[in-house]
Amino acid sequence: MLTTTVENYKKAKDVYKEIDDKFYKIQHGEIEDSEFQINQILNRLKDFEKYLRYVQTKDLTEKYTKETIEAVNQNMEIFKEALYFWQRFFLGAKYSLGLKEPLIEKYVPGLNLEHHEIEKWGGSNKKVALKLIGALTHPDRVLEYEKSIKRIILGTMIQREFNRIFEVIKHKMIPVPKKFVSIDQFKKEDIDKKEDVKQI
Repeated sequence: MLTTTVENYKKAKDVYKEIDDKFYKIQHGEIEDSEFQINQILNRLKDFEKYLRYVQTKDLTEKYTKETIEAVNQNMEIFKEALYFWQRFFLGAKYSLGLKEPLIEKYVPGLNLEHHEIEKWGGSNKKVALKLIGALTHPDRVLEYEKSIKRIILGTMIQREFNRIFEVIKHKMIPVPKKFVSIDQFKKEDIDKKEDVKQI
């Protein structure tokens, strides 16, 4: 029905603008990504998904031009892509808050990592835990690991099972960059070496 499609499209467009604005502000530290804020956004995303479901662009042919319908179709594609990403991003953000304590206090120390492995991911169990949170809650993986994440947060996962998950996902963790010499530092060291050369 035309009226239903138009109304839901307008509602979807408003929610898109609202969440896009909040996403931008969270990314730039203008608003806090608290659990309350994230839950509110996840609820609005459910509304967004519902509105999109009721938009039938074929209904628009009764009253709107071809150009308008094409623009609506293009916007719908943008809305759907945004929904896909935001659902995973904000779900990951929600779980990140709950994962920190059990990983730092229980599961990461239980790995008994070698010193060189701890160094690779930042030098402490806390930093290893933060890298692991980033890997588990990444938008591309959060749904795959959702059940495991919930059990880690609740503390019901046994250490042996956690160790197996860690072995699989550690390859997705971003290591701390190795120390490198900047070009300016390299030039300075090169000049210093030249100055040390004795003239014969």
